[in-house]
Amino acid sequence: MALPSILFLPEHHYDYRIWNGIPSSLSDHCQVVLYDRHEPMPWAELAGPAFLGAVRRLAPGQCFDVVAAAGEAARLAFSVASGGLAKGVVFFQPFPDRHLEEVTVDLPAQEVVEAAAWIAPVLGALHQPDPARRRELVVEAWRDRYGPHLAAGDLELACQVIGDHTEELLASVKDVAAAAEAGEDMSWPSPPWIDRLGEIDIPVTAVVSKLALGLGQAVARRAREGHVIEAQAYTDLVWLEDRVTAVTALRHMLDRLS
Repeated sequence: MALPSILFLPEHHYDYRIWNGIPSSLSDHCQVVLYDRHEPMPWAELAGPAFLGAVRRLAPGQCFDVVAAAGEAARLAFSVASGGLAKGVVFFQPFPDRHLEEVTVDLPAQEVVEAAAWIAPVLGALHQPDPARRRELVVEAWRDRYGPHLAAGDLELACQVIGDHTEELLASVKDVAAAAEAGEDMSWPSPPWIDRLGEIDIPVTAVVSKLALGLGQAVARRAREGHVIEAQAYTDLVWLEDRVTAVTALRHMLDRLS
């Protein structure tokens, strides 16, 4: 009997390394495929036919049992599922591809200011001509943001990976900053995957941080078989902050499909 399989899709501006130990902790029980170890992530084409063709080639059987996606890769995971190439989905801190009016985070004004302060070095890097200095500033921001929440090894890994993706991160930040200065909303993919989630008749689990519980509930409501898990986490890197919950969510999905 063939082992079940999981396809991992990393968050934008990261790569397969950011899963840090989660795939290896599952590899004795299932076949693990890290998409971007085989193919480049299709951020520019937003899950076109070439992406689905690559997923089909990488699938051990006709499809994966589970597709696991972080952040903006949620749209890619939805594409995999809607293409019949996965039997279940596990989202980690999914990015919904549009504003959700029902999802709000009620924080005191002082906490909002403090929460936003970490991005200042990244904005400063936009005006820095030296690539090495740009990387330093981005890594500095990541240390400020994640240092209080991640274990030392996970923090170093996150800083290394984002440092290696500094230029693509800054390109995205530059686009968002330019739109904000022009008084325009950011460009959203259309149609947003979250509005189509009810089209797929498979189990969906959203693992989210404490501050993003409303988002997880919104995802679960829109899925036919939706479930939300609140991790012991306070940032978007929920799978690193609460690795136990991340692995448990994936194992439960595999058990549910067996």
